[in-house]
Amino acid sequence: MKTKGNLPKKLHTTSGNLIIREAVKEDPQELAKVLRNDDINEIVYRYGMPATIVLPIMYKNHHPGEMYTILVNGKIQGMFGIQTASLNLGVPWLLGSDKLTDISPRLFVKTSKVWLAQLSMKFGVLENYILAENKIHIRWIESLGFVLTEYYENYGVMKKPFWKFRKVINPMRIDLISPHLKKKTPLVNMGSLAAEGEKPL
Repeated sequence: MKTKGNLPKKLHTTSGNLIIREAVKEDPQELAKVLRNDDINEIVYRYGMPATIVLPIMYKNHHPGEMYTILVNGKIQGMFGIQTASLNLGVPWLLGSDKLTDISPRLFVKTSKVWLAQLSMKFGVLENYILAENKIHIRWIESLGFVLTEYYENYGVMKKPFWKFRKVINPMRIDLISPHLKKKTPLVNMGSLAAEGEKPL
């Protein structure tokens, strides 16, 4: 299968039963079949559409080098990336199956930190929203240095509780973010879909 863009060797992980590579167009549908329930709910609550529709849109809206696939024992079990919202604002995300827990927690967090450092270098700030009941992912983002900054009782199409989370990558670049983006993260996570009554862009 042809990959989307050229994959630098430094952005490829192989460690034991874990492989991370750049995403290809077939990956979203494969992942949609095995997503954990909290991730399925987060997609539906936020966008009002199933993962089988949202994940392929995510792929189309990411630039080459922004979206990667996690394989455990040779099977697709997760995808992640940082989508460019503006010149200095990135939108991080990760979706996965229950099989991600087969990866050593220590290895998973260590690998996540390496990838976060690589993919976030061009941004001043990373921001996104996460379903409040998605406790596993909240622990994960906090282990990477993100902070929960604002609680929304009625967020997304289904008006469910979400947290906004944020991490400053380069304070010197924050002033380069346009003023309206400083006030609120663009609703672009998971493929540039708006979170309020949205349609795919």
